[in-house]
Amino acid sequence: MQNNVNSAIQQQEQIVFMEQHIKQLIDGFTEPTLLSDSSTHKIVTANKAAVKNLGYGLKTLKTVTFQELFEPYLHGESSSSILYIKGRSYRVIEDRITTDKHTYYRHILRPLKPIISPDLLLVAREMAKVLIHRVRSPLTGITGFFEMIDKEKAEEAGIDLDAIDLGFDEIRSILDKLENFTLSTDPNPVNIDLSGLIKDLVQALPRKHKKRIHVKTEDGIPNLQTDFVMLQSILSELLKNATEHTEGELDEIIIETYKEGRIRITNFGKPIPKSLTRRIFIPFITTKARHLGLGLPRALLIAERLDGKVYMTGNSAIDGIQFEVSLPVRTV
Repeated sequence: MQNNVNSAIQQQEQIVFMEQHIKQLIDGFTEPTLLSDSSTHKIVTANKAAVKNLGYGLKTLKTVTFQELFEPYLHGESSSSILYIKGRSYRVIEDRITTDKHTYYRHILRPLKPIISPDLLLVAREMAKVLIHRVRSPLTGITGFFEMIDKEKAEEAGIDLDAIDLGFDEIRSILDKLENFTLSTDPNPVNIDLSGLIKDLVQALPRKHKKRIHVKTEDGIPNLQTDFVMLQSILSELLKNATEHTEGELDEIIIETYKEGRIRITNFGKPIPKSLTRRIFIPFITTKARHLGLGLPRALLIAERLDGKVYMTGNSAIDGIQFEVSLPVRTV
């Protein structure tokens, strides 16, 4: 009887020792951090930051695998993956830890913050609305007066009316782009075949771009429930950005889709200067002389309407320039 009691005490002490040992593997991390068993992938412990940010108690977390928590998730892809849960996006830093008897994966979740405040984008959109009104009204009057000018007398006076007309067209084009940036509608969720949507977008591109694009789709991607037009607009802006940034015939573009509503578009053009990477989502910031720099801000604004995010996740000559869309979509 006494031997059984002593054995039970020793087992309990061993369990307590192991729990303390495991806890030490994530102690000191201020970011949300979890530890999972390398063979079963079950979560064995998590720090307070993980419990607080993920919204699950430790007991609940220990009943699931890391893959089930962030479905789908593959080891080895964490350095370039954005994981989305409870309305937040994280980049995962993962390492493998081997103790005397066990091997674990330590998952450090680094919360991603938007490059620009959504509120600032909304202010820029309201300013664009005012600018459109202030410019379009007098432009209408000026072009009306212009149409009344006698072309023959203008030519005699050496006035190039065609050049002036082209200038008016350029102003109208700018106003149209600004107006497109200001458009805002409520989401209308519908059943979407993501693979089909991407295929149609690629097919609509000029042949010189189509032959450079490669689509990689993860197996088992179900149809998605989100706003078709909004998602189409986001992907169109990111594809347009990728094609404009790659000029050479050998500069490929890769589109990757994942089960959890994450879409990554990578182009292998010249990396963006570091001085611009923190400002690329700010309206009117662009490296192209005849562009307004509204494509990426517009994509981010639309994603925000869908409770999603757009991130720049890579910028190198080796890995390419990567943008990821992360949407909390419902699968159907």
